[in-house]
Amino acid sequence: MRKAGLARFAGWVIGIVLVPVLGWAETIVLKNGTILTGTILSLPSTMVELLTPEGRILVPRDEVLAISYATSPQPAAGGTPTTAFAPAAAPGPAASPAEPPEAPPDAVAATGAAPKPEDPLAPYLDRGGIGAKLLVNPYTTLRAHYAYQSKKQGNVPFSAGLGVFAEYMSKYVGVGFEIDFELLQATSVWEKKEGTWDERAAKGDEGRFGAVVHVWPYFKVRIPTRVVDPYFLLHFGYANYIGSFEGIGPFDGVAICPRVGVAWKVSRKVAVLADVGYDFAHFESRNPKDDNDVEIHNLKLNVGVQYRF
Repeated sequence: MRKAGLARFAGWVIGIVLVPVLGWAETIVLKNGTILTGTILSLPSTMVELLTPEGRILVPRDEVLAISYATSPQPAAGGTPTTAFAPAAAPGPAASPAEPPEAPPDAVAATGAAPKPEDPLAPYLDRGGIGAKLLVNPYTTLRAHYAYQSKKQGNVPFSAGLGVFAEYMSKYVGVGFEIDFELLQATSVWEKKEGTWDERAAKGDEGRFGAVVHVWPYFKVRIPTRVVDPYFLLHFGYANYIGSFEGIGPFDGVAICPRVGVAWKVSRKVAVLADVGYDFAHFESRNPKDDNDVEIHNLKLNVGVQYRF
């Protein structure tokens, strides 16, 4: 025990004395008194890697008594390097590999695709809505056919009705569903006799009120802006004609109506609509004894209000 203590003390003294003389950056004193000088390359928990004049060596940490570190790697001209001598730390458990730090949210976002710029029209868009319309038809003709031959035409100077609708929209296109109810009455009739058409006043059932009901989906395309959205509509669906000016009826048929219009956004939730279109409907009588079929042609002017979603 005494000899080991003397060897350890001698190792400390020799290490302190020889560091300035040898001029190496670091000195390692082992517990057996051996002194190693050189440049420490790494200090893991179990081994010390040292570069010496003889080459690179590995020293177990549990054999190291002390390590001397020079405050400057090379001595200045005419001077000696100063040293800081410290006992070696006891070997500890091997350090686990450091986990890479978590990337901040901004960095994560930066590694992905660049965010799309916000649509400047987004605050002015809607996803559709529900509404009601006033239907005004300034010009309507009723054409009756018997056995597919033109027979009679009723002239309706004015007709009107109401409609309700609901629609769903993306930015540019959408679909909707509309139900319309219209009243109309022929005031004069063109009738074909002996190959010529003669006009006369409507008489009897020719002048009775008729009702037309449309139940039709539609396709919509719009051009969104901040205040006014121009749009195009195409309606196609079922139509029913009750109280026809000719024939027994009632009549079932199909109708198609293209329209163009504008939507004026008076607020975030409300828009005023106005559109114009041409409606064509063809009806066949349900009554098997009735060989008449009727066509309706009319110019539509519609105004309405919509609650926007």
